[in-house]
Amino acid sequence: MTSAGNKLPPKINEYIHRHFREDFLFKVQSVRRIGEHVRYSIDVAKDEHIYHLKFDEKGWLLKKEVEEAFPADDYDDPHAGDSAQDYIFR
Repeated sequence: MTSAGNKLPPKINEYIHRHFREDFLFKVQSVRRIGEHVRYSIDVAKDEHIYHLKFDEKGWLLKKEVEEAFPADDYDDPHAGDSAQDYIFR
């Protein structure tokens, strides 16, 4: 856990440790005050996924988005990046 994790509301730390039990990394992306409310944006990396989590000041999860850490890309296709003409004449 990072030193920033020590400053999070206990309920957020509990959520992270309960849902991401082993071998995870997390980073507090931002702590924003919106009027009288505080919002925490946290990214957690585990099992080739990145979880974007938003919590309120009490530690309640407001939003969760998940994306692949290493999405499939054109490198999987040996002909990616070739022009159509190059591909036709192979």
